[in-house]
Amino acid sequence: MKRIFSLFLMVLIATSFVDAQPVSEQAAMLVAQQFAVSGPVSCRSVSRDQISVTLSYTAKTGRLNDFYVFNYGDENGFVIVSADLRTKQSVLAYSDQGSFDDEFIPSNVEKVLASYQEQIEAVRHNRAGAAVQSGHNGVPEVIVKPLITTVWDQDPPFNLLCPIDKETGLRSLTGCMATAMAQTMNYWEWPASGQGLHFNTRDTTLCVNFDESVYDWDNMIEDYSLGGTAEQEAAVQRLMYDCGIAINTTYGSSASAAYLSDVQKAIITYFDYASSAKMIQHKDCESEWDNILKQELDTGRPILYGGYTLDRTIGHAFICDGYDSQDYFHYNFGWNGYCDGFYLSSAIDLKEIDVNFSSNMLAVIGIVPDYDDTCRDGDGIFELYGDYAVFRGIIHAYDSVRVLTIPEKAVIDGKTYPVGIIETYSFFCNKYISGLLIPASVYQIGDYAFYGCSRLKEVVVPPSLVYLNGGIFGSCNNMEHLSVSLGNPHFDSRNNCNAIIETKTDRLVQGCNYTVVPDGVVTIGANAFEAFDGIVTVRLPGSVINIELEAYYGCSSLKNVFLHDGIEAVGASAFEGCTSLKDIYSYAKTPPQIQSSTFPEGCTVHVMPGFGDKYRADYFWRGFNIVEDLNPDPTAVIPVPDDGQPRYYDLKGNPASYGSKGLRIGNGRKYYLN
Repeated sequence: MKRIFSLFLMVLIATSFVDAQPVSEQAAMLVAQQFAVSGPVSCRSVSRDQISVTLSYTAKTGRLNDFYVFNYGDENGFVIVSADLRTKQSVLAYSDQGSFDDEFIPSNVEKVLASYQEQIEAVRHNRAGAAVQSGHNGVPEVIVKPLITTVWDQDPPFNLLCPIDKETGLRSLTGCMATAMAQTMNYWEWPASGQGLHFNTRDTTLCVNFDESVYDWDNMIEDYSLGGTAEQEAAVQRLMYDCGIAINTTYGSSASAAYLSDVQKAIITYFDYASSAKMIQHKDCESEWDNILKQELDTGRPILYGGYTLDRTIGHAFICDGYDSQDYFHYNFGWNGYCDGFYLSSAIDLKEIDVNFSSNMLAVIGIVPDYDDTCRDGDGIFELYGDYAVFRGIIHAYDSVRVLTIPEKAVIDGKTYPVGIIETYSFFCNKYISGLLIPASVYQIGDYAFYGCSRLKEVVVPPSLVYLNGGIFGSCNNMEHLSVSLGNPHFDSRNNCNAIIETKTDRLVQGCNYTVVPDGVVTIGANAFEAFDGIVTVRLPGSVINIELEAYYGCSSLKNVFLHDGIEAVGASAFEGCTSLKDIYSYAKTPPQIQSSTFPEGCTVHVMPGFGDKYRADYFWRGFNIVEDLNPDPTAVIPVPDDGQPRYYDLKGNPASYGSKGLRIGNGRKYYLN
């Protein structure tokens, strides 16, 4: 048995070497030397025997080398050479300034390099293999020089308005997302001041009134490494902090994190950038990804670029602001210029392997100031998806549109196609559309397609609709009527409830300020009531057993939540960002399952007498103030403390705030608030 196992192991090892296409350190050194002479680096004019090329770092997966990093002389740049012949190019990245220090690799640089390693490892395990490259494909010539000239950082002086990390007592970093966003806004020097008020939903003690923020672009300098005046430092600190709060940064002294999707919302909502800004994913436009990036850069628009490692546990963000003739893109990582350089967007041809790296690559494109208060869709109206046309936006200025009529058909390359999809974020925060007509050809509406359309009053979903998620009409605070056409087998608006309900699962997918949740609904779906400011009280019928994540996210006027005895679970961030929420009334004898982010901190949880200990024993509930003051019997006499203070109750004998709508009893009198 041992001999059979040994033979199998020998065959396995032999197979691994047959599949591999390794590049030795010596061969990589020759590539680096040749690139120094012919490539676009600062030392290329020096003769080969004068070039100092030193190995700085070798990246490995197990015992196998993935790539080598060589430095050129004294701060003359570096080059990253692949250790496998099956990458797209022998050179994965290069820079003509600075050097690479393996003792300090910034987190976003580390994630880019980790993605190269993941892709190279995937090639090794891909039996079909990838095409073997024959060295570097010519001399790259820079087509678009780096648009961003600032070399800003995340630590002092940039972070001096950021909060103190409670665990370490140190000042938090600005975060790679906020730094990338701030540098991009500085490139445009827009706006003069912000607009609106925003609480950081991940720490509601942090808030910015953007109406009071003035951005002193003239005092923001390109490089602060040699210091700056008090005015220059204050100018960049205000911008960095405002960006961080606007995108809901989770602050920390070792790392601060935010989501790229929040950048798109914030830059339009609080900083007056055009609605053409949109987030795209590599998986949705894989074959055109590099071309889309080039088109943006050709028009002088820097790109906010980001993604995740393959296991989707860690994200990263930076700026893509230039490219060369060999499809290398210039990245500004926001670490005072360190590691800035030209990088391949992917180390391998992603179409040649089975692993889905595409979903991990994201970008926000179309970032341009809304100078004249009109918005244009730079990507055109339609794109083709199978046998259907995808409606992505409108070419003409939004301010000429009041009632938006989605066309039923579109002509692409001389052929007519039915319009089947309204793209994600197509009309995000469009402040002009007051009416919407959706044809019966549409079967899918993308996430947040009409989010924040503040003038939209009425929507009727066609009978053809098959796919949609919550958040599509989120923050449409003037929405008065929301319904589904009769005959739709997938969705309904039973009992004129002003909501969209998935018929088969009884899941309420999308609601509005005027929704009355009907009996029979089992689940309040994710993002169903996101950012509606007219919801003051949540009281659900007894059929509801589950409230999904972010269901009432950002409902700023919500004050009271009532949970009946049948509620089983309330998802993560279901009531996060509900800044007015102070009281939760739970009749559940068994504490519903919640998460740490379900409710805002500082809420009081009212339970029935005798059940407080169960809530205090629950890991997540015990962090709230638990009060046993609910009245299980509405016919019972309620004792009121004789302290001269007015108290208010609803008709079921439960405590109520004075401002809550409906019938109330106060100081012995019945009255009605509308």
